[in-house]
Amino acid sequence: MIVRYAEQQGVPVVRDIPLARKIWRYYRKDSFIDEHGLQDVMRIINWLIRIELEKMGIDLDEESMKLINERKIIQEDKDS
Repeated sequence: MIVRYAEQQGVPVVRDIPLARKIWRYYRKDSFIDEHGLQDVMRIINWLIRIELEKMGIDLDEESMKLINERKIIQEDKDS
């Protein structure tokens, strides 16, 4: 019912059942997500950002996506 309402309102809905189960099983409210879970969550956040940019009329081309991914690599290197 919640998913149907969100779709009717134009809210992006992600259905990743394995990820949802993993988060439910291994993480508690207001807890930190480890690096393995974080990669999956960041993939969804990146998707949401692309959706919002497209709604604003900003099309991400291959070069833009490459820059975004390079930033991700830089962030990972800083954490090492």
